[in-house]
Amino acid sequence: MQEATNWTSPPISIIGIGPGSPISKEAMQRLDASSAILASKRLAGLFNRITGTEKFRPRVKVINDVQETVRFLKKYKKEAAVLASGDPLFYGIGRVLAKSFPPARLEFFPAVSSIQLAFSRLGVPWEDAFFVSLHGKMEREWTARDLPLLAGLKRKLAILTGGENTPRRIAKHLPPDTRVYVMERLGHPDEKMTEGRPQDISGGKRKFLEPNIMIALAGNENGPFVPLGLSENDIGHSKGLITKDEVRAAALHALALPAGGVFWDIGAGSGSVSIEAKRLCPALKVYAIEKTKKLCRMITSNAGNFRASDIRVISGEAPDALEGLPAPCRVFIGGSGGRLPEIIRHISPLMEKGRVVITAVTIETLDTALKKLRENGFTVSASSISVARTEDITGGNTFFRALNPVFIIKGVR
Repeated sequence: MQEATNWTSPPISIIGIGPGSPISKEAMQRLDASSAILASKRLAGLFNRITGTEKFRPRVKVINDVQETVRFLKKYKKEAAVLASGDPLFYGIGRVLAKSFPPARLEFFPAVSSIQLAFSRLGVPWEDAFFVSLHGKMEREWTARDLPLLAGLKRKLAILTGGENTPRRIAKHLPPDTRVYVMERLGHPDEKMTEGRPQDISGGKRKFLEPNIMIALAGNENGPFVPLGLSENDIGHSKGLITKDEVRAAALHALALPAGGVFWDIGAGSGSVSIEAKRLCPALKVYAIEKTKKLCRMITSNAGNFRASDIRVISGEAPDALEGLPAPCRVFIGGSGGRLPEIIRHISPLMEKGRVVITAVTIETLDTALKKLRENGFTVSASSISVARTEDITGGNTFFRALNPVFIIKGVR
């Protein structure tokens, strides 16, 4: 929550610095006016080298923790400056400060970012790049396990490394046809660039100099990436336990998946709905709940085959297996094991807003779904899907063979 606007509060200047990136005249004026200059240990050393002067040294206060920096600034009653790496508002401390102080109190002075430097070294345009931060302790939108999917969707990745997410570890998750560049200590005299395939980067015992970032340019080994349109013939399944293509498309439409949030796929079977949901919305946290262990293994295999390995597979029967999972904003129920009323009762208090979509093949399940969703405060609608597919018969003729009708029930809050 932002503090109340106080027009008498002293200003805070957030100043980006970097090797080979001179500090602007305006930023230098703010530094001259600041009684305290906050910086991490690394940036304090870089700042001293860039300015080449001792006049700022007595005012530089080294704080390595972002939240400690916020606490200091909230108590400090004089003008202050904060040093940031590159562009403060690009995965930097500027994001935290913008949430912690009123806009009128903040002024930003960006420098050239490491991403800009990296692409300039390659001579590659970067307006269409996709940025993945695996750096720092802040909550991350992505994990290394998302990289195969992102590489297929986005083709050009700029990856901020850090901590346990070293170039070697990250490279293990990239598709084998990716061209990888590791940029070490950009802008410093000992700057290095290593180029190779993921296996070249992840192999051996080499340690890359810090700070470093990675550029990954995906190849075309498997052709164009299609996020929606997997066939049940493409996905491994057992005894027909897979949501049919036409029904899956309708169910995903009914779910109206958000870009992010948490999605539960209950009675996941082969994982087809989970996989297409993840491919459509890579930032969605997908949980596939399945009671049959053989099918859980199949979901894991299918997810890996289609670059959706970050799907969390939960082995167990709902609603018991749902305990402890993060609250969902979307739920698909493709199988309930006869426990649909219990599952809906479990879901209901967890969803202030969201959607539940249920597929059913019997009138009894349809009736139960409509009744229990209404009892639990959902606005309910349903539709019936009847599908017939062409089939060749003798004499070179073709006819349509009907599949069992499927009911799609939607509960919305």
